[in-house]
Amino acid sequence: MFQSNRFDSPKWFFLPLSFLYLHRWELDAALDVITMCSCHLPEGDPVKNEIVQMRQDLLRYKHILSADDHYYS
Repeated sequence: MFQSNRFDSPKWFFLPLSFLYLHRWELDAALDVITMCSCHLPEGDPVKNEIVQMRQDLLRYKHILSADDHYYS
């Protein structure tokens, strides 16, 4: 039986490109893409675990930036 890779679907075409340029994006845009990706991956998928961890790291970074802005304003 033939099983297709989940990334064969057109909706997943953007995923590798998204991660390739993620470091160039504004923080909120990067969080939006990562959140969307994490919502579309099945539970237990190792890629999902990495994406969820990346999202948590970015949220932590955003919190640090907002605290820094609050402190210096």
